[in-house]
Amino acid sequence: MEDVKVGDMVAWANVPDGAMVQHRDGDGDTYTEVRANGRGWCVNVTDDPDDWDYPAMGGLAAPDRVTVVAMGLTGQESAADLQRLAEVFEVREAWLAMPPFEIARIASLVVAYADAGAVGAFDDFYRRLHAAGWRPGMTAEDAARMLAEVRDAG
Repeated sequence: MEDVKVGDMVAWANVPDGAMVQHRDGDGDTYTEVRANGRGWCVNVTDDPDDWDYPAMGGLAAPDRVTVVAMGLTGQESAADLQRLAEVFEVREAWLAMPPFEIARIASLVVAYADAGAVGAFDDFYRRLHAAGWRPGMTAEDAARMLAEVRDAG
């Protein structure tokens, strides 16, 4: 089995137990599943975004490739926990898709919240962005302002 991490696109057979993955069907709906005991448990479909549940019975037919959203799930996560993990992943993907020059303008802020040499530091940065209220479509300046407000309030 390959070394799998958050953000990787992998074959369903290579998804480790305790990982949450997403994939889109031909209609554009996004399915989120958790793999446990070698089976997939569908926990959400985008056409019903308020229907987060774990474990929801009846995994989907395995697509060719899925994107790893989170790892290390225990099965004790609440629906709110699963939804937050998926939202943090969306923040991560939106942040990574931003033009480097925009992120470079606030590089000191990024470094302050994520030491690139520390394992998991950027995961913590994405969680902080999400908790501060930053969402896809916002700018790096929005992130700087929001994180500063959280820091100043704390």
